[in-house]
Amino acid sequence: MTAVPRWARLAGAVVLTLVLLAAAVWLHGRLRMPLQRQAPLAVRGTVNDQLQTRNLRFTVTRARLVKPLTLKTPRATSRLETPGVFVLVEVNAMALSEPTSLAAIVLTTADGHRYQPSDRLRDATSARLDPLLTTRTRYLFEIPAGSQAGARLSTSAGQGALLRAGVDVDLELGAADRPRPVTVRSPR
Repeated sequence: MTAVPRWARLAGAVVLTLVLLAAAVWLHGRLRMPLQRQAPLAVRGTVNDQLQTRNLRFTVTRARLVKPLTLKTPRATSRLETPGVFVLVEVNAMALSEPTSLAAIVLTTADGHRYQPSDRLRDATSARLDPLLTTRTRYLFEIPAGSQAGARLSTSAGQGALLRAGVDVDLELGAADRPRPVTVRSPR
């Protein structure tokens, strides 16, 4: 019987360790916690409700009608105007188990019109959300005056998935609500 060289035993141990590590990572990716397996595709709520999907915890902390919006940055102060009104939505978002990003943030009015966030306020982040770290951000929408009643904010986590779990938040804006001047500080 010949002895196995030491380098062969070491190489075998390294290969076995790598195989076991790869199997553990693959298995972890396939096993989901009960909430992640059974969560609904759309979770509905209102302002200050903490909504949770398979991989996203999302809260709209404030929604308000704004006109005009004064934007203060370290370099300048600018006044943003619109022929309609601004809807300023402040949110907290957190990935639960794996990094993700918010996809397709949309404000939908009661008459079915859909609005994308304005690029006039650059706080809104499309950066990824890291697990268990809360990201606070603001979204600014420009909508026609008087169309705010019944407005809802919708989004989902992730990119490219056919069936993504999402949130749908009633912004609790009424027809009688009037826009107010607001000043927003921005780091950029």
